[in-house]
Amino acid sequence: MVQVKKDIVRDRIIDAAARLFEKKGYVECTISEIAKHARIGAASVYVYFPSKLDIVFAVYEPWILARIAETEIEAAKIVNLRSRLEYVLKRFWHVLPHERNHYLRSFLQALAVSAGDDSNKSRLYAESRDRISRLVYHCLPEDRKKDFDTASMADIIIMAFDGFVINSHLECGERVIAMVCDLILGKPHRTLNSRERRRDTRSNQRLAPR
Repeated sequence: MVQVKKDIVRDRIIDAAARLFEKKGYVECTISEIAKHARIGAASVYVYFPSKLDIVFAVYEPWILARIAETEIEAAKIVNLRSRLEYVLKRFWHVLPHERNHYLRSFLQALAVSAGDDSNKSRLYAESRDRISRLVYHCLPEDRKKDFDTASMADIIIMAFDGFVINSHLECGERVIAMVCDLILGKPHRTLNSRERRRDTRSNQRLAPR
C-alpha cells in the first residue's frame, strides 16, 4: 500500500510538471509551483526527484521514446525504401518538432541551461541514436547497407531535429527531404532551376540576421 501511494504521488508530480513546462517553459517553472499543483510540499518533491532536470526527463523521455516507437511501427509498413526514408525524415524534422505547439522546446531549454550530471541525457541520446540509426539502415538498398555510416547519419538527424524544435520559423520543405534522401540512397541530386534559385535567395535574405 505504501508503494502504491508513492507511485501515485510521483505520477502527480510528473503530471503537474508536464502541464507547467508546456505552459510556462522550463526556466520559468519552479519546484514550488510543481509541488503546489501536485498538492504536496515543496520538500516532498525531492523525495522523488533529486532535481528539476530529473523531473524533465521523467516527463519527456517516455514521450520521446514513444514517438520513436510509433515511427518504427509506421515506417515498417512502408514497402518502398525511398518513401520509408521520406517518412522518417519528415517525422523527425517536421511532425515531431511542431507537435503540441512545439512541446519539446522546454526539454531542449532544460538541457541548454542545466549543468552537472548528464547521465540521463547520455542514456536517452544513446538509445535514440541507436534506434534512429536502425531506422535509417532499414531504408537503405542492399548495396548501401555495408558501407553507409548510419550512426553518423543518426547524429545529423538528431542535431537537425533539435534545430527545428528550437527555431520554429524554420521549415523542412519537400526539396530538402528529397536532397537528403538522394544523399543517403546514393542517388544523384538534380541541380536547381533558375526559379528555384531565386526562391532560395529570397528565403535566405529573409532569414539573414539584421
